Amino acid sequence: MAKVEPKIRRILHFKFTMTGASEQMIAMIKSAAPLYQMFGDAKVRLMQNVDDPARFL
Repeated sequence: MAKVEPKIRRILHFKFTMTGASEQMIAMIKSAAPLYQMFGDAKVRLMQNVDDPARFL
């Protein structure tokens, strides 16, 4: 019986600044989450900087 290799967890961070980010633009970015989840057990979060609302992680 072959050994099962443990999964390797990878974390990919995107940091970007979007000046004049409207609620519609933020909703569009959040709606892309299912695209990333198609490739496996991906977890997607969009975090906005409280001090500078134009910065996202």
